[in-house]
Amino acid sequence: ERIEDYQVIVLCNVEAVSSQVRQRLHQFVNAGGGLLFFTGNHVHAKRYNTMFYRSDTLLLPVALGQPVQQPEDQPQIITGIDPAHDALRLFASEPGLLERSLFYRYLDLGNLDTVQQAKVLLTLNNGAPLLVEHKVGRGHVMMFTSTADRDWSDLPTRTVYVPLIHGLISYLSNLSAASQRPNAILPRPVALLGQPEDDGASLTIQTADGQKRLLRYVTEGERDNPKVVAHFSAYTVPGIYQVSGPQGKDILTVNATRAESNLTKLDNPALEARLQPLPLLVEEEATFGQANQNAATPSKELASLFLLAVVGLLAIENVYANRL
Repeated sequence: ERIEDYQVIVLCNVEAVSSQVRQRLHQFVNAGGGLLFFTGNHVHAKRYNTMFYRSDTLLLPVALGQPVQQPEDQPQIITGIDPAHDALRLFASEPGLLERSLFYRYLDLGNLDTVQQAKVLLTLNNGAPLLVEHKVGRGHVMMFTSTADRDWSDLPTRTVYVPLIHGLISYLSNLSAASQRPNAILPRPVALLGQPEDDGASLTIQTADGQKRLLRYVTEGERDNPKVVAHFSAYTVPGIYQVSGPQGKDILTVNATRAESNLTKLDNPALEARLQPLPLLVEEEATFGQANQNAATPSKELASLFLLAVVGLLAIENVYANRL
């Protein structure tokens, strides 16, 4: 693989990498790439410190410590969030969404106070860092001290997991600065900017489902500050729209309304209204699997009937086998 072809590399519980790959990763980050570490049972502190801390491929902000195991009935939760950080801006107004995740195991880190460029972005309620970032050359490295899957926490089962990963990857890939391409959110109109010489010229937009739209640039604004724009609102579906005009080809990213990303938990009446006419049995997470009766799934009755049918089939097969 050509590492240079990517913007972000994610190492999920990787046991070890060769010295050649380490050198390539170090060059990749120094040149502006993003690197995200997730820990796990295969990440051994001594080996990682040798590879990424006490070496010429310094990618870790501090030396790694040993895993910390929490009692099953006393998991850690996230209580410290840096809402001003670009990767976590989505949770600035609703930090409680992250606080519902339970962490049963995490990797201890060394003293971060001595590292000036290291930033703690997420902290567990006992003060242990969960997500740390530091700058290496022109790039950024993040260390998540728990796993990317459900081995050490229930974070991947939560609705915040995808938005969190999206925020981390977007930040590490520097998407906001890497591209100035226009984007739109349904159903708001978007203004496509052109050059002064584009006034009156036409451009073609091919929608994500293959339809074509013809637009024309016009000059707007004040006399001393005119702008050449083409207004577009004839969306069909969310997706990538191909734009062809006087300046060549470009893309317009059309996103669905953010209402579809509402992470607020539905209450029981709202959930019942959404699922009508299906029967609904709501069971809280704390008592999940402990209900005495579940009318919607009569597993015992079905199992008995299935067993009876199998016994009857075997008996019939035995009679016919004896006749033959």
